[in-house]
Amino acid sequence: MIAFTLMVICACTSKTPGKYSEKLGSTSDVVHFNEMVDSVVLIRVQEDSTTVLGTISKIEVGDGDFYALNQQHNTIVRIDSLGNCQSQLRNIGKSKTEYIRIDDFSIDNELGILALLCDFTKVIYYDLNFNLLKVDILDVPLYRICLWEGNLYGYTTEDNSIVRIDNHRVQKIIETDKIPFWIYSQTPVFHKTGGKLLATLECDNKIYEINNNKTKEILTFTYDNYEEIRQKYMNPPKSHTKTSLYEETPLRVQYLTLKNDKLLMIYSKDMLVRIAVFNFKNKSIVRDGIFIGSPSPLWNTSNASLAFSFETGNSLPVDSSYIHKIIEMNNYKDIGPIIIKYKIK
Repeated sequence: MIAFTLMVICACTSKTPGKYSEKLGSTSDVVHFNEMVDSVVLIRVQEDSTTVLGTISKIEVGDGDFYALNQQHNTIVRIDSLGNCQSQLRNIGKSKTEYIRIDDFSIDNELGILALLCDFTKVIYYDLNFNLLKVDILDVPLYRICLWEGNLYGYTTEDNSIVRIDNHRVQKIIETDKIPFWIYSQTPVFHKTGGKLLATLECDNKIYEINNNKTKEILTFTYDNYEEIRQKYMNPPKSHTKTSLYEETPLRVQYLTLKNDKLLMIYSKDMLVRIAVFNFKNKSIVRDGIFIGSPSPLWNTSNASLAFSFETGNSLPVDSSYIHKIIEMNNYKDIGPIIIKYKIK
C-alpha cells in the first residue's frame, strides 16, 4: 500500500477581497499533473510489528510530524519527518474516554492539541504526545471537525450546516439547504490553507472563509444546468439508477489551496476531475480544465492513486503513472508505505 501526501507551501500576505462569481466546467482544456508540481520528496514509512498503517484516510501535520488516521483499525499513527513511526493512539472501548470508531480528527498546531471525533457525538482531546486532556459529549452528531485558532468547528448533515462548539453549546455559523438523509457527504468541508480557514458544503456552490467565528462568502460558482442538476440530485425521480445519479452529481469541491491572491480548486463534475485557478485580485478565472490521470470516480477513497493533503487532510487526485515513475526512479518497490510530499508551483 502506498500512502501519498501533498505538501503545499503557501504564504498569504494580502487580504482576500470580497466574493465574486465564476462559471466552471464548460471547457475541454487539459491540465497535466506536472504543471502543478514544483518538486517531489519521498519518505519511506518504517513500519514495525506493532504499527501497521493499513488504508490511510487522512493525514495532518503537528509539530513537524505526520499524524495519519487508519479508520480500518481506528488508530492514529504519529510518523516523524524521516518516516519513523513514533507512537500510535488506539483506545477502543465503551467508557467515556474510549471510543468504538474514529470518524475524523484535527490538529491545532498553535495550542499543540489533537481532537478526535468519535462515534459522531464524542470529541476527545489529547496533546500531540497522545496524553488525554478532556472529553466532550455533543448534543448534535457531527461528521467532520476542524480545530482552528483555539475554536472547534464541526459539520453536521442533520441540516447541512457548519457549527461552532463551545462548552457543549452549538452555534450555527453556516447553513444551507438540508440534504436528503441518504446522501453521504463526500465534500471535505474544511480547508486550512494560506493562513486561512475555508469551507465548502455538500450541494452548495459557495466557498466560505471562517474568521473569528464569523463567516463570509468569498466565491460563488455555477455551471451549465446548475439548478436543474442540483434539484434532481436532492429529489431524484423514482426511475433513477445509481450510475445516472453519479453522472449528474452537483459539482463537488475536493481540494482548495490559497496562495497570495490565487485560489487553486480541484473539483469533480460529470464523472471527471477538474482543476480551476481563480485570481481574486483581478476577479477572474485563470485556468479551468480536465485534470488528466485522475481516478474516476473520485469518491472511491480506497484508490491507491489518491493522495492525502498535507495541508487540508483531504483527498487529492494525482496522476498515478507520474507517481509510479517517481517510485521506480527511487527504487521503492514492494517496501511498504511511502509518503510523497509535493510542493505546488
